[in-house]
Amino acid sequence: MTSFKKPLIAIASAVALVGTMLIAGPAIASSATLTVAGASPASAGTSSASAIALPVPSDNDVSSADALRISLSGVTAGSNVVVTATNAKIVTAVTSGSTTVKVDSGVSTATIATGTGTTADVYVYTTTTETGTVVVTANSNTTTYYVKGTAGAAYNLVVVAPSVANLGAAVELTATVTDVFGNAVTNASISSAVIRGTVGAFSYDATDKRYEATLTAPTTAGTTVIANTITASAVAGLAKPATEVVSNISVADLAGQVAVLTAQIAALKADYNAVAKKFNKKVKKSKRVALK
Repeated sequence: MTSFKKPLIAIASAVALVGTMLIAGPAIASSATLTVAGASPASAGTSSASAIALPVPSDNDVSSADALRISLSGVTAGSNVVVTATNAKIVTAVTSGSTTVKVDSGVSTATIATGTGTTADVYVYTTTTETGTVVVTANSNTTTYYVKGTAGAAYNLVVVAPSVANLGAAVELTATVTDVFGNAVTNASISSAVIRGTVGAFSYDATDKRYEATLTAPTTAGTTVIANTITASAVAGLAKPATEVVSNISVADLAGQVAVLTAQIAALKADYNAVAKKFNKKVKKSKRVALK
């Protein structure tokens, strides 16, 4: 009987040890709760197609409305949560009370120590409309979330206009509008004031990705002046807005000028050919070729 007792005791001890390990094993894998301004985002954010939409903090104030909050629970106590972002920024807190978080506060990689706790919070915001990724590693598990910024209000205006136009001709004006971070704005309102001539309203062309308008030049020669503007207020701590572009267009009878120049060229050719003919009569060994 004694010979059976020791193996039985060993087996019982092993079972007890396994039971203890199952009960007191490592913490469960962490879970995450995603919210924007306290509400679950409309998309899951687990693929680029379902990227979570975030308004860019165009007021230079990263608030809860601008940021994706990732709340982790079930993190192993004493471990670190590592978050890495591309086309996005990471902060551990957003604006609250008198403490304002600016757009230059974010980092691309953050390590959050849980200490004695088992939870961790991180906030993600973006200043670009390009799709961004947020990679979260906790308890040796890695999850990737996708975010995508939505452009802010019109802040910068660029207009391209021709330097010259023919009398009474219709010429194209083009414009681009961006927010304070340089993201394209497609719903801006561009106002135009013109001296000498008429200009139509700017409309956005989704194919050309720009605003377009048509100027009808006056029928008399002179200078046409166009002032194009958008409405924007300066944001403290960010670059000043560019809200007005003034273009000067020289209006002339271009067709008439071409006709005059053509006649002058013809006259010069005739003069040259006459000289060449006389030269060729006097100099037999070397002849000048007539211009055609």
